[in-house]
Amino acid sequence: MSATDSLRRLLRLQRRGVASSLLQHVEAAAGRRFLAVAPAAANRPALELYRGRGFLEISRALTRDGLELVFLRKSPGSRP
Repeated sequence: MSATDSLRRLLRLQRRGVASSLLQHVEAAAGRRFLAVAPAAANRPALELYRGRGFLEISRALTRDGLELVFLRKSPGSRP
């Protein structure tokens, strides 16, 4: 499968609740541990998902390639 085919398949899954479902399972498995993610600042759907689930922005950084990352963290037991 080519990268283009993979991307097309991923785009068809957007906005269908797949990421929300996966994140819910990760949160349940994490128990009393902190969770941290670092999506690209340009990835608005991901930022909305994480913020909606109670993740708080803790910092931002630029990669060597100029990609801005947003570091978010969720405390154990915090609710969305």
